[in-house]
Amino acid sequence: MMTDGSASSPPPATVDGEPPRQLAAVAPGEPPLLVPLVPAPAPGDLPSRFPSPFAHDGPHPLALRAARALLDELTQATGPLDAQDGGEPLVRLRLTEGKMFAVLVAEARGGTIGYLRAFSGMLEGRWQVPGFVPPLFDEAAREPWWTQAQAQLGRWQEELAELRVGTAALAQEDAWRALQQRQQRELEAMSDEHRERRAQRHRERAGPPPEGPPAARAAWLHSLDQQSRGDKAQRRRQEAAHAEERQALESARTSRAQQVEHLEQLRAGRSAAFQRQLFELYVVPGADGSARPLRELFAPQEPPSGAGDCAGPKLLGYALRHGLRPLALAELWWGPPPPGGGRHHGQFYPACRGKCGPLLPAMLEGLDVDPAPVFGVPQDAPASHDSQDAPASHDSQDAQASHASQEARVSHDLHDAQPPRTPDERRPSRPGAAFELCLVYEDPWLLVIDKPCGLLSVPGRTPELRDSVLTRLRQRYPEARGPLLVHRLDLDTSGLLIAAKHAATHADLQRQFAQRQVQKRYLAWLDGQITGACGTVELALRPDLDDRPRQIYDPIHGKAAVTRWRVLRVEAAHTLVELQPSTGRTHQLRVHAAHPLGLGAPICGDRLYGRLAPRQGSVIDALDHPLDHPLDHPLDHTLGHPLDHPRRHPLDYAHDHALGHPLDHTLGHPLAAPRLLLHASELCLRHPSTGELLTFCSNAPFPGEAPPAET
Repeated sequence: MMTDGSASSPPPATVDGEPPRQLAAVAPGEPPLLVPLVPAPAPGDLPSRFPSPFAHDGPHPLALRAARALLDELTQATGPLDAQDGGEPLVRLRLTEGKMFAVLVAEARGGTIGYLRAFSGMLEGRWQVPGFVPPLFDEAAREPWWTQAQAQLGRWQEELAELRVGTAALAQEDAWRALQQRQQRELEAMSDEHRERRAQRHRERAGPPPEGPPAARAAWLHSLDQQSRGDKAQRRRQEAAHAEERQALESARTSRAQQVEHLEQLRAGRSAAFQRQLFELYVVPGADGSARPLRELFAPQEPPSGAGDCAGPKLLGYALRHGLRPLALAELWWGPPPPGGGRHHGQFYPACRGKCGPLLPAMLEGLDVDPAPVFGVPQDAPASHDSQDAPASHDSQDAQASHASQEARVSHDLHDAQPPRTPDERRPSRPGAAFELCLVYEDPWLLVIDKPCGLLSVPGRTPELRDSVLTRLRQRYPEARGPLLVHRLDLDTSGLLIAAKHAATHADLQRQFAQRQVQKRYLAWLDGQITGACGTVELALRPDLDDRPRQIYDPIHGKAAVTRWRVLRVEAAHTLVELQPSTGRTHQLRVHAAHPLGLGAPICGDRLYGRLAPRQGSVIDALDHPLDHPLDHPLDHTLGHPLDHPRRHPLDYAHDHALGHPLDHTLGHPLAAPRLLLHASELCLRHPSTGELLTFCSNAPFPGEAPPAET
């Protein structure tokens, strides 16, 4: 159970298989919320510098120890979360929605190494929960005006609800719909009557004319014309009568809509003013001794709603105010995923960019901190990620090279292909080496490239992100005109890209993409097994404004996104699927695979939407005993660590647990996948100049078929 450290001392904590794990007693003279790590870490176990809170490679081992203790407490939180002396009632953690929690390992002035705990935002309607650090703002300073502000906003919200869905509003909408339906029926009945009379006139005109002089025939035709004009006049009179009948109700509905708009503007303006006033209460401390207003760190823009309320800033704020030296931070999600997806129970996640991007670096100034990653990849990472070197060679033979992972079914052969290369030979052998850009097909109008994982399609905004497919194509084909690249692939996705050498060719190819005439096929290994053999995912997507470039599911404001899928093979906890996107939204395949309303199994190696690692994996995988989900959502215990994988850090195996299923040592465990296992394997389109149907293929640089299970 968690306590605030003042009413009573928590029992000692143990780790590494010494049950039961409970909180350690707070050391005398130390901040009351610092929980010492027992046994104390050896000096060699401390990080040499603070790990970047934005890194995607999992937490430091010390933060993992603290997270394990927090996980134990959260697991027991379906029982008492905290208990106060004096017979006060126990508080239970219901977690009706998922929540981001975090731990910060820190060193006190006396040398004690311990950890702090925090949650993002509010927990069950409370800013302060015993055992967790308080918010950055001073609640006492907020209360004199915040309660009144909330009450005013609440009254406006109630008025808006009454105007939108109140009894009078619903009755008005019912009356409007009934009136529209009745008028529509009347017009349809009149149309049927007029249609029959028109058919009768056609039959009369087609038949023999009446006998008599020409004047009689002319009068007869004039009579038929007058009937037609009469029907049209009757229609106009009916529509005018309907419009007059609708006028009073339309006026009432317009008046109500204007009231709603006025209240929305009033509420939005006051809410923004209250938010600014609230932000003035946030003072952000820095490790260098500074203290800055929250709004200053986001200037000239206003901070986003909820800035300063994430778990990371709370932890650093408390540590710095109490003289603690931060050592390592870990943030993890507990509970069901949010509606937009992108979060998995028990998984570690880096700090968000939108809210914490300006905050955490300012708070860590004065400490030796690992560099923040670029696109989730550390700047000093191996060359299997972003390369900053020069483009590939312009040599014509090398430009036409083909290897074992590429094929092209086109109207003619590539006669000057080089000897095939293995996927490992394509990958740079040293940090900073350039990726090889392989050409699959070229003619006077277009070319097809096989993009490697880790190379941008187009350059980024900073110098270290200048290297890209487009940059290299511009240098290789200086005479080419127009935008060149017709479409893009994510940084972490490999496979086929098509480029146009002329503006007219580019326009034609883009039209084919826009009209969904281009057939695209991807191969992906999923981290888990899925239900069914094939199907379609339709989840509308939009950017996560607080954590770009992440995308989330939003059925209201998102753009339509459709993906067809088919299972090709299932091997242990991996599923090989074929994905065919009908739309081209950012990260569409990755979100559709990971979201519970999609396939419910992230793509292996997905550092944005999957299970974090390779360094540590999820905290659940690191535990040496199973966990029960607090909301009776059973966890997937089929996912373990591989017994051996050459790319994994030795610390990965510190808490491995055997789960008794065969492992694919070529593919590796999904948590240890060295890259995103997603490859654009096929493109089918019509040649803009010749009209010929072309199909281009590229074998994935990871196993397209899982090998037989080990015995």
